Amino acid sequence: MNFKIFRRKANILAYVHKDKKEIRGISNVHGKKIMLNNKPEALHHYNLYARGVDKSNQQSLYYHYQHKCMKWYKIIIIAILEAAVANAYELFKAKNPFSAVGQLEFREHIV
Repeated sequence: MNFKIFRRKANILAYVHKDKKEIRGISNVHGKKIMLNNKPEALHHYNLYARGVDKSNQQSLYYHYQHKCMKWYKIIIIAILEAAVANAYELFKAKNPFSAVGQLEFREHIV
């Protein structure tokens, strides 16, 4: 078994799974159930359903605006705008699956 399960309260599960690197997680939905591939059920569900979140984060980091020495509220506004542009690009790709427009070209076009 290549993971450890720690339980603090009745419905909160905290686990550490070691595959190529350590993966730590906390869940209040999943129990101690182990899947066939020897991974906790919580990790299996994360891998199934969180792909869009990871992909969106990855896409928004490609053309990340550097915001050093800015006020905190400007950093938050820029982060919201970057998330909106990344989501708009994903919607554009879903609507136009055969379009050859890349993310940089899309960003230049909307500015």
